[in-house]
Amino acid sequence: MIRPEDLLRPTPQGLYCPPGDFYIDPVRGGVDRAVVTHGHSDHARAGHGAVLATPETIEAMATRYGQEFTQSRQSARYGESNRIGDVDVRLFPAGHVIGSAQVEVKWKGLTMVCTGDYKRRADPTCALFEVIPCNIFISEATFALPVFRHPDSPGEVAKLLASIRAFPDRAHLVGAYAFGKAQRVIRELRDAGYNETIYIHGAMKALCDMYERLGVDLGPLESATLEKKQKSESDKFAGKIIICPPSATSTPWAQRFPDPVVAFASGWMNIRQRAKAGGIELPLILSDHADWDELCATIREVEAGEVRVHPTGKVTVFTGSHSHGQGHETTFAQVVADKLGIPMEDISIEHGDTAKVLFGMGTYGSRSLAVGGTAIVKALDKVIAKGKKIAAHLLEAGDTDIEFENGEFKVAGTDRKVPFAQVSLTVNVSARQLARPAPVRPRAA
Repeated sequence: MIRPEDLLRPTPQGLYCPPGDFYIDPVRGGVDRAVVTHGHSDHARAGHGAVLATPETIEAMATRYGQEFTQSRQSARYGESNRIGDVDVRLFPAGHVIGSAQVEVKWKGLTMVCTGDYKRRADPTCALFEVIPCNIFISEATFALPVFRHPDSPGEVAKLLASIRAFPDRAHLVGAYAFGKAQRVIRELRDAGYNETIYIHGAMKALCDMYERLGVDLGPLESATLEKKQKSESDKFAGKIIICPPSATSTPWAQRFPDPVVAFASGWMNIRQRAKAGGIELPLILSDHADWDELCATIREVEAGEVRVHPTGKVTVFTGSHSHGQGHETTFAQVVADKLGIPMEDISIEHGDTAKVLFGMGTYGSRSLAVGGTAIVKALDKVIAKGKKIAAHLLEAGDTDIEFENGEFKVAGTDRKVPFAQVSLTVNVSARQLARPAPVRPRAA
């Protein structure tokens, strides 16, 4: 029986894939082989032997760390199949920053998806997030609290533009992370009709140039440089937008601009006290992460159910949905019994226990069957599909000729059949035989 930890497991170096011998976003530099979700420094580090990532992430790492950031690099486009060891690896859009990706890993019928960081909102600087069906879904949870509900981006950009009109004599310093957020803010301003020159801190230039090379038009940009004591130089920034790292807004550099309005573009600006404590006059709730509602929606859309078939033919179902007196355990068992054609007393339901289930969303009330039940049905479909292959071997037929009905696999148009329990026993016994070391026979003298 394949367990999730056989495919991906946490280690001190990061999330490790034993059958592929690689790490996803290793937290320490210097591993032999890494799959990198995106170019932020807490996910992408220099010094690995080999790196697989999207072309944009490869470009970002080279821009930030130099061309020698790894001994070997492999660019993988979205949806492109890659084989690493015994594992099939594909990257899909995460919607976080340019080139950001979810990592899908497949091995022996088990599919797991690691999202890295992601957001569900449209972003003019990167590809839109895609929901990837899987058995196990590993999600980020930066804003996994109900207090974090992000407003629409155009409305936050409109707040910035309204402030410029209201205070034409003041410079507007917008704190934004140098990679991803800064370029998104610039592009969102352009889409809102702001065509004037936008001034950028020196720390932004290389990455803005990179976005331009990758096809993202940022419009007219100039460096936000000025001398300390030249008032005429300072006055030219009145009513202008300056994009800078968040830390720069509290430095002497920021005070050279005329009466600056300090803004900060971040999901953390949902917390008013945090904005107040940071001296932020104009909080802009612009996040590159999914908010609470989007995290919950994503989990619902990929809600994974695990169905474990025992050698006896009995079945255990693991689901993240939890019963709070609604009788889910009975309903889920009825679904399994109907689908597999086995007695309800042979079915055990394990639900909402995060010691056994990687993620549990609790109760969905009246929607529990629609959400959790759908996931279970999809898992059962995979069980049946795998059972058909085993039955085809036992019945000496092609798997396309195998039908499953009332708990039996049979060859279409014949009376040849095997029960579900026999197929289960066969696959489990075969797995044990394969795992058993071959006997050592002495050679003839």
